[in-house]
Amino acid sequence: GPIDVEDVNAADIVILFTDRRGRKGGSDVEFGMGLAWEKQLVIVGPYTNVFTRLPEVVCVDDVPDLMAWVEWRYGTRETEARDG
Repeated sequence: GPIDVEDVNAADIVILFTDRRGRKGGSDVEFGMGLAWEKQLVIVGPYTNVFTRLPEVVCVDDVPDLMAWVEWRYGTRETEARDG
């Protein structure tokens, strides 16, 4: 709905969990909005379609890998507090 559109528009990163059973199409639509609005896109799990294989999409295997990537890309709150 409209709230989802606002949330994606306000987000810096759009994360799609592709390994969830019973996923419905809404998350793919949100991913597409993120792509159109040039958000940082990350998928957690296997590739699911040609859009998840685009070079600008980061793909990680699981949540620990996601957290490691976020820390590498954006740093941690501890680092920001110490350096900030």
